[in-house]
Amino acid sequence: MEKTYIATLMKTRSFLVLFLLAIFASSCVSKKTLQETATRYEGELAALRDQLYAAQKEIGSLNLHLAERRGANSALTEVQDKLQSRIDALEKELQKNSSQAQTQEKSLNYRIASKDSLIEAQQTAIEAVREAIRESAREMDAFAGVLRDSFQRHPAGQWEVQLLEGQAVLILSEPLLFKSGVTAKVEPLGLAALKTLADILAQYPSLFVDVVGHHDNQPLPRKVLADVWDYTTLRANTVVRTMVRDMELSPGRVLAAGKGPFAPRQSNETATGQAANRRVEFVIFPSANALPKKILELLSQ
Repeated sequence: MEKTYIATLMKTRSFLVLFLLAIFASSCVSKKTLQETATRYEGELAALRDQLYAAQKEIGSLNLHLAERRGANSALTEVQDKLQSRIDALEKELQKNSSQAQTQEKSLNYRIASKDSLIEAQQTAIEAVREAIRESAREMDAFAGVLRDSFQRHPAGQWEVQLLEGQAVLILSEPLLFKSGVTAKVEPLGLAALKTLADILAQYPSLFVDVVGHHDNQPLPRKVLADVWDYTTLRANTVVRTMVRDMELSPGRVLAAGKGPFAPRQSNETATGQAANRRVEFVIFPSANALPKKILELLSQ
């Protein structure tokens, strides 16, 4: 725009010079006319100068605005570069975190799988232990069944078989084994019952027997010198001695004990209850170490 105004001004001045020369050359033109014409063109020239100044001012303003825009654009470009650098850094950090997360996830999955495998193995071992306990209970239940079947030929009401806490308990009454007040001699029917028991135990060499004598809370006959506790122990000893000596029961499998009146089956307030309490019990059970040993073997697998 500035070049256009300058070109116009130069053309105008050239035109004025030529025009004045033409006027001076013409003799027909009056001095007054020449003066009026010069004044008029001087006014036009001044107007053109004003336009040129305004144009130059506008050009300066435009140049300043352009510089500001260029500066703003440069600042924007710098900010954009910084933002891009930050984005690149964040993307790298994200990739790093993603890689670490994947590694941790793989490690966690491996640990979970290992724990699941361990838990499964432990559950298998626990189930095996439970099955061993159930199997032991089934074996004792089967043994109790054998006892019941075998003692059917002995007098009814004089014997009883129970299954208590994984142990088979054979209960023989006092009249079947001993006469009243006697501790050293087993009656013939009692010997037959003991022989039946010994024959069954011979088929189950892994089973053990506790022979326990019991009595009621009534005073003993005068001929008995021992107290009631010794009295029941003596009867248990006689039973054990008879089975070991005469019926080939291994002494390592049997133990004698007496509880006197301290473990009654029924109330001692009646004659029936007192009779039920005078008895000898045979508590039959697997080896105390057999089941724990089997459990330890299962857990160590």
